[in-house]
Amino acid sequence: MKHRPRLAWRWSWLEGIGCRTWRLASVALLLLGPQAAPAQAPSASAAKPASAYSAGVATDWFSLALQLTQQTPGFSAPVAARALAYMGLALYESVVPGMPGYTSLAGQLNELDSLPWAQPDEALHWPTVANAALATMTRMMYSSASAENKARIDLLERTMALKYSQDFDPATLSAEISNRSETFGKLMAMALMTWARTDGGHEAWGPLRRDQQNYVPPSGAGQWSVTPPGFARALLPRWGNNRLFALKNAQDCPAPARIHRLLFSKTRRRSTASARTRRRSSARSRCIGPTTRARHRPPPGIGCLSPTT
Repeated sequence: MKHRPRLAWRWSWLEGIGCRTWRLASVALLLLGPQAAPAQAPSASAAKPASAYSAGVATDWFSLALQLTQQTPGFSAPVAARALAYMGLALYESVVPGMPGYTSLAGQLNELDSLPWAQPDEALHWPTVANAALATMTRMMYSSASAENKARIDLLERTMALKYSQDFDPATLSAEISNRSETFGKLMAMALMTWARTDGGHEAWGPLRRDQQNYVPPSGAGQWSVTPPGFARALLPRWGNNRLFALKNAQDCPAPARIHRLLFSKTRRRSTASARTRRRSSARSRCIGPTTRARHRPPPGIGCLSPTT
C-alpha cells in the first residue's frame, strides 16, 4: 500500500475535544499501519510542523457539532455517533501527512480503497486544511440543520483565521499555500463523504426513519419490546446492518452474556418502578381523601377533590 508523506503533528489537535467526544470521533486511531515513508524536504514555510499550531480549529468544530446534534432533527444517539466518527476520520486523514509514524487508513477500513494524496513537493498549511475539511464534512453530515445553524457553520469557517491569528499568520501563509490547503481539505472531506453514503446510515432522518414505521419487533423472552412511559417505536431497528469501520460485522465482537442479563434486569426494574410510581401519582391526583395529612385535607363536606377543582 502506498503511504502518505509525513510531516510533524501533535496530539494537541484533539486533546481539547473532550473525553466522550474523542472516543466517538477518533475512529481514526482504531487501526495503525506501518510507518510512512519520510517526506522530501520542502521550503521553509512548508517544513513548519503541525505541532507548531494550536488545537483551536479542531475543538471549535467539534464544539459546534455537539450543538448541532442537539438542535438538528433526527440526530438520535446512533446518528450523532456516526456523524462525529466521520468528522474525526476527516480530521485525521486531512492532517495525517504531518503525523510522524502514522499512515492513512485507506485500504484498512472496510471498502475504503483510496483517498486523495498530499504531494510531497507542495506545501500545505495544516490549520487551513483541517478547517476546510471539517467545514465541508459538517455541512454534509448536518445537511438537515436549520438555516440559522447552517449560517453558523459558514461563519465559523470564515472567522477561524481571525480567531486564531497566531495559527494563520499572513506573514508565513501565502495565498497559494492557503488555496492549495483549502482545496486539499475539501477534496478529502468529499472523498470520505462519498464513502459514507454507502454505509447504510446515510439520511437516517429520512428514508430510514420512514422505514421503521413498518418494522415489527420480534417477540419472545429476551427480545426488545416497547417500554414506558412513552411506549415509543423502535429507534432505527436496522442500524446494526450498517457497514462498520473496522470489523466485518457486529457478531465479530459480541457482548458478554452477563451484560445482556444486567441490561435486561435493569430495564425490567426501571419499567416496574416507573409503572408503580405512575400508579401512585395517579391515585393521589384522583382523590385526596379524609385520611390525608392535615395540610392536604379537603374542606368539610367534600370527600374527594380532582386536580382541576
